[in-house]
Amino acid sequence: MLKTKIIPLLLQLLLIAGCDNLFVFGSQLSQPSEAAIEIQDDYITTLNPDDVALLQRYFSGNSRWEVRKEENQFYAIRKEKIDGEYQTTINGFYFIDTEEGWHQTRLIVSFGKVYGWGQHDQDKVTIVTPKKGATVKTIVEEPYSATSGYSSYLILLGSGINLEVYEQSPEPKREFTVSAIDSVNYELKTALKHREAIQQQGKVPVPEFYPE
Repeated sequence: MLKTKIIPLLLQLLLIAGCDNLFVFGSQLSQPSEAAIEIQDDYITTLNPDDVALLQRYFSGNSRWEVRKEENQFYAIRKEKIDGEYQTTINGFYFIDTEEGWHQTRLIVSFGKVYGWGQHDQDKVTIVTPKKGATVKTIVEEPYSATSGYSSYLILLGSGINLEVYEQSPEPKREFTVSAIDSVNYELKTALKHREAIQQQGKVPVPEFYPE
């Protein structure tokens, strides 16, 4: 079993310094076959305005997700465990040190407008409208002096809702990205099966969505 640990907060502050723009791409870009992702579900393209409104309420009532509003933009960042607890980090980035090397991740569900990566790096971001069965050739930045892994930022555009996944890992294969997309699609589908519960309580009777 791999032993993992989250890097100290001080190092996070030095790396992030409170600004996403520090995480810029600066080396060769490619679309390696290992990073290709097959779309298993295009559920987010089927949502209607009522669905989107219910999901906003759901995320607001789920402490596993940190809901933020900036300039009338609503988005939710999925929290990951730090020292055994689900915690918030600066700008939603999580850093994990494994025996394989450093991993850095962020998962955002944005509503309406895309949260994005940085105005100067749009050509290095993979943006697609998901279609079930399609293969996405993910743009990957290769390791260079400022980063130790293969980096990517994938945005899946839906109907009023978008999935945004950042991943930096020792290998080009996008394991976290695939896992994040699958888990969020499952969570959205399951949550909307409990519309009445969301309307009345803001929560759904699915304990796995509210881990301690």
